[in-house]
Amino acid sequence: MSNQVQSYGGGGVLPLAGAGGLPSPLSQTGRAIGRVQNQGLVRAAAIDVETTLSRVKLSGATSLARTAQSEVAMLTAVEAELIKAVPLAGNRLEFLGNMASIQVAEMLADDLTKLRRM
Repeated sequence: MSNQVQSYGGGGVLPLAGAGGLPSPLSQTGRAIGRVQNQGLVRAAAIDVETTLSRVKLSGATSLARTAQSEVAMLTAVEAELIKAVPLAGNRLEFLGNMASIQVAEMLADDLTKLRRM
């Protein structure tokens, strides 16, 4: 199924000449069909633009989430290494890691909200 608007080629309507300078029903029909076609083209163009914007937003959201996940994973790995090196600082290191992870999550949520509103 194609989403392209097919041009009306005429036919099927009997030409009736207008009287007294009035437009004929055929010309009125042609103009009406032209308006419908133009409206369809505008709607199809709007759908194409919205679809493209949605794809760009999804790509941006995925990229933001991937970056946030990578940063939290790196932070967790560093935290684990530091806890091995200094076991007595484990609780403090976990606290700092949790605070940093929360900050990453908050920033991600803010950025995703901004992206959704664009």
